[in-house]
Amino acid sequence: MSSRRGGRVLGTTLVLGALALGLCVGCAREEGEGVRVVASTSVLADICRNVAGRWARVTSLIPAAADPHGFQPTPGDLRSVAASDLIVLNGAGLEGALRDAMENAGLHAMVVEAGRGLPARTPGPDEVSFGEGADADPHYWLDPLLVVHYVRVIETALKTVDPAHAVAYAANADRYVARLEELDRWIGETVAVVPERRRLLVTDHLAWGYFADRYGFRLIGAVMSSVTSGGSPTARDLSDLVARIRELGVPVIFVDAAESPTLAKQVAAEAGVRVVDTLRFHSLTGPKGPASTYLTMMRFDVEQMVEALR
Repeated sequence: MSSRRGGRVLGTTLVLGALALGLCVGCAREEGEGVRVVASTSVLADICRNVAGRWARVTSLIPAAADPHGFQPTPGDLRSVAASDLIVLNGAGLEGALRDAMENAGLHAMVVEAGRGLPARTPGPDEVSFGEGADADPHYWLDPLLVVHYVRVIETALKTVDPAHAVAYAANADRYVARLEELDRWIGETVAVVPERRRLLVTDHLAWGYFADRYGFRLIGAVMSSVTSGGSPTARDLSDLVARIRELGVPVIFVDAAESPTLAKQVAAEAGVRVVDTLRFHSLTGPKGPASTYLTMMRFDVEQMVEALR
């Protein structure tokens, strides 16, 4: 899917015939109900909640166990989206199928892409062999300092749909930015114990490029040679990855907990390395889990990575 497809400037309104769905779009909110915000992923929803505070009701659309790259919304999902005041997407191609469904259904709500305006990263030839037209990496949120941009986009959108609480949104955003900066410092200090020669990342798909660039890691490759979790690697692809892992001494393959580890375990067995398949980088856990917020998700993942690589 193209990272440029379906881009929208802040404040874009989609009005494509929602009445065909029999939905009351743009109806007035009940007194005290608050702004209705729908975010595509649980990660984005958590960021939105931190900026909105008590002045908005935030829900996430894509379930924790679902793959955002290929998520197909149900009619019920579209009704939830249509009843919202603000829709927050990641953008950069992450929600291709969801965006298609939204545009086909027709909506009347402000739609913003939190990642819009950030420089896109395309995996280089030393990370994976891509043909022409390779998609850019949409996983900006794995670099906390890029999430600062998300926060400011969301803050601006909330001020637009609910100007009465603009001061509160600004204060909430500033507080959360301070926590993101603290997280960035913590990650830098925590990964410092990993020797440079072992800062090598092989993952289920090419999601960790922004993180690698920020904190001095190298992306060596991925089981799925793509910035999405789709695709079917050939036997030659997997054989080449095994050879690269052996050549560079990569000690571990990391897999998102929501993805199948089968192919990763096959590659790991042949290469003689281990698999860590408990990372959470597309979605959060439940409230009692180890990655119930964006901040705890990043700490959880970094701790596992450092333990496996040091």
